[in-house]
Amino acid sequence: MPVAPGASSAPPVPLARAESAGLSHSSLALRAVVVLVVSAGVAAGVGTLTSGSGPSTPPATRSLGATRPEIRAISPAESASFGILRRPRRPADAFAALQAGAGPLGSNPSLARSVAVPAGALAPRRLSVVPANGNVCLRMAFSSGFAYWQCRTTPQAIDGALIVGLRPTGALHGARPSSPPRVSSQFIVGLVPDGVSAVTITAAHHVTRTVAVHSNVYAATIFAPETISLRLPGDRATSYPAP
Repeated sequence: MPVAPGASSAPPVPLARAESAGLSHSSLALRAVVVLVVSAGVAAGVGTLTSGSGPSTPPATRSLGATRPEIRAISPAESASFGILRRPRRPADAFAALQAGAGPLGSNPSLARSVAVPAGALAPRRLSVVPANGNVCLRMAFSSGFAYWQCRTTPQAIDGALIVGLRPTGALHGARPSSPPRVSSQFIVGLVPDGVSAVTITAAHHVTRTVAVHSNVYAATIFAPETISLRLPGDRATSYPAP
């Protein structure tokens, strides 16, 4: 199912415990209810669906990239750029990994920090910022038992390029699975470095909305978002197409 220009789409996750991973442009459909649309660029996504499987159901795994060693400490560049990774760990930061071992790209859940995001029909139940090997990841956990990871290289994340968009699938609107996603509201969430207090999201009909940043993260539900603009430290303006 096409989800974004220039992005390939993964097949739907079966209604059993499954895991899939992909490098570069990636997306993943969950029960034809929510499609996770990611912005173009080098990225990695991993989804795990646990509900609907029996204890003897083996996981189905698809890997499009080599795994990396799990990191043991937050890199100096990430620590210097993201205040959320400098603050002490709290009990609320911990989450149970759905699969043993390192996360995608050598990410280490024990180094994660979680942050609250606005509630909504498309919003994850928990959002965590997770350092990885040469990358930074956003982990989004949903009440269905599904967790989706989106990663960017450390320089890309420092430039504000770690952005995820979640939207209803066409199935919710009666569209066939092969149809392009219709214009709809999206839950936009992204990571920005220290010094960025807000981002501007421009949507259809030139509607603009300023979204505040909390703990290096911004999140909002926007109808037909088009671009995300921000001013990085050093008064450098940049913008990205909305996922």
